[in-house]
Amino acid sequence: MTQTRLSPAPARSRDPRLYQIAVLSCLLVYGVGRLHFDVAVGRIWLTLATCLATQYLCTRLWALPRFDPRSPLISGLSLCLLFRTGLPVMAVATAIVTVASKFLLRVDGRHLFNPTNVGLVVMMLATGQVSGCRPGSGAAWRSSRSCLPAWEAWWSIAPRAAT
Repeated sequence: MTQTRLSPAPARSRDPRLYQIAVLSCLLVYGVGRLHFDVAVGRIWLTLATCLATQYLCTRLWALPRFDPRSPLISGLSLCLLFRTGLPVMAVATAIVTVASKFLLRVDGRHLFNPTNVGLVVMMLATGQVSGCRPGSGAAWRSSRSCLPAWEAWWSIAPRAAT
């Protein structure tokens, strides 16, 4: 009698992006609800919708087999946590640059830089306004704790190129 050896069921691999989406979502809800982050719910929806729409459009333009919402959700949630502007058009432009950079800046099929950092740095360089802006202004970045010149922001994305 031949004994048949059954291999164990393959370990169910979980996509770490799902955990990242969950954590970023919880941080955003907690930040807005409890810590009173100065980002409006409408701006959150606008940023997320723009990231998803840009991903969908780029998926079609690059003739990819399917639309995957996980990566643009991570980018959109990150923008909601990090990016502040008083102009909706700036939020839309930043979301488009962020997601489109994944498709435009590629090496060996992988995006070269962290897309959210690319979007932030491009908008900081494009506006020339980085920190200390007033609500309602068109500046691309505002942080009450730091002043980061746009040229220094390059270093936030440069390490990705080495990996």
